[in-house]
Amino acid sequence: SEQKISREVAECDRSISNLKNNLETYQDLKNRFNGYKDSVRRLQLTAKNDPALGSRIKGAIADIVSTDQKYEVAIETAFGGAMQNLVTATADDARYLIEFLKRSGGGIVTFLPVSAMRPHYNSREITHALRETGALGLADELVKYDPYYDNIIKNLLGNTLVCDTIANATAIAKKFPRAFKLVTLDGDTIATSGAMTGGSHRKDSGNLLAGERRIKECEENIAKKTATAEKLRAAIETCDKEREEAEKEYEAFRIKVQEQTAAFAALAQREAALSDLI
Repeated sequence: SEQKISREVAECDRSISNLKNNLETYQDLKNRFNGYKDSVRRLQLTAKNDPALGSRIKGAIADIVSTDQKYEVAIETAFGGAMQNLVTATADDARYLIEFLKRSGGGIVTFLPVSAMRPHYNSREITHALRETGALGLADELVKYDPYYDNIIKNLLGNTLVCDTIANATAIAKKFPRAFKLVTLDGDTIATSGAMTGGSHRKDSGNLLAGERRIKECEENIAKKTATAEKLRAAIETCDKEREEAEKEYEAFRIKVQEQTAAFAALAQREAALSDLI
């Protein structure tokens, strides 16, 4: 019914309003570079208003890479400290930014020049390890990014295997000792040196990659809800037009019945008058 559709429209409007509020929050956090260390955050904030700096920064790792929610913690763990690095096109761009940091007392920032980085290719052992229990995939194949950044992504994620649990990762590491790096969905790692790192992680682990995903999800959901609301409003408009047409038809029918009733009454009066004459 139209009443039910109206309730659905109201629900869509409430959802859209909530999603827009969430989107504004996530975008604000992104624009303030929340989650980055002070030197990286200050440089990015300054670069937003300084074309000479901004044109030399391609973005942070979270700006150029995305992955499924399932792998966010593992991938961010695999990147490690590089999540705080900034990408540039060339070493000259990186040099310019370093010189700016020195002049301005802006602290220390690590830059990743696309032209200077060299990829770390996946080994034969890691390819064989993909068949082992708990192996989920190669880290550099579980992320999406522009091929322009291939050198950087393969440099940072190359020869890294993502596993489901630390138990399975340990078993794989024993079978392929020191052959490649392993990371788990919980963010535990086994380095090629044999060192193991893990434990409890903060709830905001994977936060930088998750922020980009949340913005995209909000935008997509707003578009879907808006489309749904528009369809529902169109349905209401159709109902209104159909009701209006029905009311017009009813009114026309009522007038016709009224006219016919009046005509019938007139005929009855004439018949009565004629009867009186006879």
